Amino acid sequence: MIDKINSVFKQDYFGTREDSVDQSMIKFKGRLSLKQYNPMKPIKRGYKLWCLADQKGYIMNFKVYQGREEQVNSSFEKYGLGERVVLELTEHLWNQNREVYFDNRFSSTLLIQKLKVEKTLGCGTIRINRKGLPSEMTSDKTLHRGNHDSKYLSDGTAFFKWKDSKPVHIILNFHGSELLQEKKKMAHHIQFRVI
Repeated sequence: MIDKINSVFKQDYFGTREDSVDQSMIKFKGRLSLKQYNPMKPIKRGYKLWCLADQKGYIMNFKVYQGREEQVNSSFEKYGLGERVVLELTEHLWNQNREVYFDNRFSSTLLIQKLKVEKTLGCGTIRINRKGLPSEMTSDKTLHRGNHDSKYLSDGTAFFKWKDSKPVHIILNFHGSELLQEKKKMAHHIQFRVI
């Protein structure tokens, strides 16, 4: 049934150029082995879904989380759970120069590089302890709020550190030649412009 729903989603709706991958919960309190518990979320018990949604909030593809041992597409075996989720949900969008955004649960250098090979633009926040990140970044103590640092890997993968109240780390496989700073009343924001 889920395969059929996803198939219809893909046939009947093209979506927007900018898409995102994240999790969603469907509330369920009954007994079932697939039920998840997350005390930090508004819906604490239920089915966890991995979703690909567009800018308008339309879900274009989804899968039910079945635990770490769920069946894996053989071409994605070398990837971790978060990386596999993004690759499996976005595979039908590859080679369309779409932008896919995700948070640090999914991000890795390996994922960003794979998306680039598949002509898909990827951007996400990233945990600082992930493998393959540049080590020569400006230390958190010397960065003041609104300041940033950036490094590029040999394949063009960009890594940014931007200081808000805490450092925010971003990895992406596309970037422009400009980094703009826009100052607002109490906060500083960085915009990335693709050229």
